[in-house]
Amino acid sequence: MPTTPIYDRLYRRWLRTVHARATVFPETLNDRERDLLTCADLFWGARWWQGDAGAVAAA
Repeated sequence: MPTTPIYDRLYRRWLRTVHARATVFPETLNDRERDLLTCADLFWGARWWQGDAGAVAAA
């Protein structure tokens, strides 16, 4: 069982969805979503959206 709270996992999942949409259709993002992605990059690091695979690839 993961120790990360469910709301944090759901929020990161939603942000990964926004990140995927930004990659494919960047014109669909609003300013709030762009700001949230920028904050996520600063807070969790540049590879946060890759999940566990990003941590393994960075190691």
